Amino acid sequence: MKAVIQRVNSAKLFIKNELYSEISKGALILVCITKSDNEESIDNFLNYLQEIKLFENSNSQLAESIANRNYSILLVSQFTLSGKFVDNEWDFSNSAKMNNAKRIYEKLVSALNEYYPNKVATGIFGEFMNIVSENYGPVTFIYEE
Repeated sequence: MKAVIQRVNSAKLFIKNELYSEISKGALILVCITKSDNEESIDNFLNYLQEIKLFENSNSQLAESIANRNYSILLVSQFTLSGKFVDNEWDFSNSAKMNNAKRIYEKLVSALNEYYPNKVATGIFGEFMNIVSENYGPVTFIYEE
């Protein structure tokens, strides 16, 4: 699993030019399911998300997590994160096959909803989406298992 985690003041996701989902302060997470991912990968990512410090404490240090602040998550599937540029062409062979990627992504969404009830927004797996976000910092981290 690979993810880009961005701290945001807000993020909106549009499908076919219609607002589909949005969050206020929290994290925009672009996630790619790779061919080696499984249920353990979901657990590892959830543990990482619970521990990662994205927000400042009163001393202006990155010391608080999404859960500490009760902020929201916008989770978006993005298979291109697995891409490698080889011999002047893109290689996405490390991405999971669509059916398996969708199954794992949906399990990840369900697990996130358990950890962060009413705080998770998503797009639609496999759809073309437009995202408008206001980064806060910016603060961006890369997760790769």
